[in-house]
Amino acid sequence: MTVMELVLPTTHQHLTLPDTPESLKERKGWILSSVRPAWLLRASDSQKVQPLESFLGGDSPYRAEGQPWPSCPHCKRELGFVMQVMLTQEVVENIPNMKPGTFQFWNCWYCVPKGDAYADARELQTFDTDFLPFGASRSIVRWFEDQNLGFGPPHKSEQNLPFLKVLTPEPFLSLPAYFDERFQVEEWSEDELSDYDDAFMDALNSETISQVGGYPSWIQDGVQPKNPVADKNAEFVIALGTGDTDVFWGDTGFYYFFAADGDLAEPFVLEQTR
Repeated sequence: MTVMELVLPTTHQHLTLPDTPESLKERKGWILSSVRPAWLLRASDSQKVQPLESFLGGDSPYRAEGQPWPSCPHCKRELGFVMQVMLTQEVVENIPNMKPGTFQFWNCWYCVPKGDAYADARELQTFDTDFLPFGASRSIVRWFEDQNLGFGPPHKSEQNLPFLKVLTPEPFLSLPAYFDERFQVEEWSEDELSDYDDAFMDALNSETISQVGGYPSWIQDGVQPKNPVADKNAEFVIALGTGDTDVFWGDTGFYYFFAADGDLAEPFVLEQTR
């Protein structure tokens, strides 16, 4: 199977999927129709970052003039800066309803908020509108759309990560894991599921985890969080995982960010652990 059988953006047309195993020949049409162009976020150690680069850690995230360093809504300590992802037009072009801009994630290492900003997918499935004001707190996630931002002055918060890594977007082809709720697992035999995992391991991204767009690389169940107002699934946007980032969220956690109708100003955040 070659990528020419797929309809892909220019950025991904050099990529190929492995040949479909003979045991899955009846599934080939479904597999091809399910492929989504996405981006891995490859983390590598760095001493400094350049303008418009995505990065993890450090003490100089982009900030608008006069914008204060955010504080934890619970303990009031200064939050630690975690990551900044530059969602360029090239990157977001194939993410449903998404707009280019600057995405930032912050964290309090003293008191992870309980059940609000961080929650298991099963809890998110049942949350109501009371979740929104804090669960989508701009103190934890910041989204700057079409603003002329520059590196803020260094800010040595005690909660900042003690390293700096550049996050380089790398195009890849994403397929859903078999426990993603959109995967009709009951229609597949155990042998088919095993062959699917083996053949398309790279497209399932079970190692790097951190990515933009595509399908989430679920560690536990694959339940999509819902927008309680519109009563529909929110769109997956970004995942941050331990992988090559050296960020450990308690019991080796992974963070997934979803947006309602592409609005990253009010994202949904969920956490899973291995």
